[in-house]
Amino acid sequence: MTPDIRCVRTVWLLAFFLLSVQLASAQERLCDPSFEDCYTPLLQTVQAETAGIDVALYMIELPGLADAIISRYQAGVPVRLTVEPRASAKFPLNQSLLDRFKAAVVNADIASLSKISGLGKVKPNWQSDVQWVAPNNPDAHEVFESAFKRLGIAEHVTRYLDLAKEVRLYAGFMVVRSECSAPNFHVDWITTNNEAFTLLTPVSPVPKGFGLLYMTIDGQIAEYDYKVGEAIVFGDYFQHSTKPGRSEEPVVLLCFEFGTDKMEHWDKIFATIGGQSAMLRRPDGEFMHTEVTGGYGA
Repeated sequence: MTPDIRCVRTVWLLAFFLLSVQLASAQERLCDPSFEDCYTPLLQTVQAETAGIDVALYMIELPGLADAIISRYQAGVPVRLTVEPRASAKFPLNQSLLDRFKAAVVNADIASLSKISGLGKVKPNWQSDVQWVAPNNPDAHEVFESAFKRLGIAEHVTRYLDLAKEVRLYAGFMVVRSECSAPNFHVDWITTNNEAFTLLTPVSPVPKGFGLLYMTIDGQIAEYDYKVGEAIVFGDYFQHSTKPGRSEEPVVLLCFEFGTDKMEHWDKIFATIGGQSAMLRRPDGEFMHTEVTGGYGA
C-alpha cells in the first residue's frame, strides 16, 4: 500500500500523491512534524515508488527529497510536478531546487536523443557554426512531441490559430552553436497569416550578449537575451538573427515549429518550413520527407 503523505508546517504545505499499481486510489495520511518524523517516511516512499509520482507544492527546501524525486524520474518512473515559482521570493532555496528539477528534465530529454537513431544535422550557409539537429523518422520526432506536450505550449497559442482539433507540431529540433561572426537576418514565416509559429528556449547556459537580434516595427535593431525557463514565440515577418559572439561551450536551444492542423494552410506553411528538416509532420498528422536545403531557420 503506497500512501499519500501530507506534511504540514506553518509556512508550507507539501502534498504528494504516490500511486501504486495495486491501488485504484492512494491512501491519505496527515502528518504533523511538530511531534512526529514526517520526512523519513515521505523520503522512503518516494525512493520505493515504481509506478508514478504526482507532486503538488507551494515551496520546497528539502534537497534530499528533490534528489530522490529526480532519481526516480531518471529511473523511468513517471513524475508530474505542480509548483508555484512565485514562492521563491520568500524562500530562496525553492528556486534552486525548481531549477534542479528543470535541469533533470532537460538532461533526460537530451540523453534520450543521444540513445535513439533517426537524427540528422543541417548546417546553413551562415557566418556561424550553427547546426540544427533534427529528427528524420517518427520515433525521433516523438521525443520532441513529448516535450512539446509536457511544456503545455499549445494552450498558449490555441486562440490565435484556425484549428479543427489541436495544435500540430510540424518539427522539433536542437539549435547548437558556439560562435557567430556576423548577423544573418531572416524570417521563419512569410505569408501564413500567423497560422504557424516558432518557439525558441535555451536548454544550456547562454553567455550574456550571445542572444537574439531582431527588427522592431520601426526598423530598429533590438536584442533579446535567452533565459533558461523562458521562451520566445514568433510568427510571420519576424526578422531575427543570432547576435555575433562566442561561447566556450556550445549553446543549445530547443526549437519547436507548430501551428494549425488544417491542411488548407499547408502550402503557405511548407513554403517556408520545407527544407529545414529531413522530415516534417503535416497538419493532418501524416509524416513527409523533404529535401534538406538549410536555407533559413532559427
